[in-house]
Amino acid sequence: MSWTACSLLFCLLVACGGSEKGTTEGVDARQKAERHSESTDDSEENTDDIEVEGLKGHLEPVQIEKGVAPHQGALARCYKTQAKKSKYLAGKLVLKFVVGADGTVKEALLDENDLGSWTVERCLLEIARTMSFAEPKGGDREAEFTVPLEFAGTRRIDWWPEERVETVVGKKLAELEECREQTGVVVPSNVFVTFYIGNRGEVQSVGFVSPGKAIDEAWAECAAGIVAGWTMPDPMGKIAKSGFRYRPE
Repeated sequence: MSWTACSLLFCLLVACGGSEKGTTEGVDARQKAERHSESTDDSEENTDDIEVEGLKGHLEPVQIEKGVAPHQGALARCYKTQAKKSKYLAGKLVLKFVVGADGTVKEALLDENDLGSWTVERCLLEIARTMSFAEPKGGDREAEFTVPLEFAGTRRIDWWPEERVETVVGKKLAELEECREQTGVVVPSNVFVTFYIGNRGEVQSVGFVSPGKAIDEAWAECAAGIVAGWTMPDPMGKIAKSGFRYRPE
């Protein structure tokens, strides 16, 4: 269980826009933050006094903001560097943090993700794991919270439902088992694979998420390479985006 800090990254997210001309088009922040409490006090109406609480401890939004702020430029570059050559990249990610009693990040993973670029996803995770925060308060002082990011590309894409690609995927899904054998890692269940399809049905970019679970990087590298070699239905001059579930629960 974790609470969400939504508004603190506004400046970062605007800076991630796909345009190099300083527009706010490209990345937008969700402009809300919800207060969560274990209290049974039904009289709470003031939502200005916001705390971000975890199971065992809590951090206030301003404390999270201070931890993220030094890394804003690096986070922005994760997306902008890749988007320069892949202008269609767009989607939402939710980074989940587990912060220890001393304020260091014990774990950072993707709780939600439909961006479809392992290159960007890995970069964001690497930076998130280097962050440090204030010491959580309460309980044994270990806190959990999530930070949402939203990216908008500069090229129009068509969304295809899973059913549109399931015939091709069904014939090739077994190939992903090679990654488990090659890397020797335990692959999380319920992995959702997002990918983009370009000219002649070639897969352009691939990304992953297993909600609430970390995905081994060696497996992701292998799986991204395999899926990138697949040929999907031809979107006929457009860029299509679709996905499928691997090892669903």
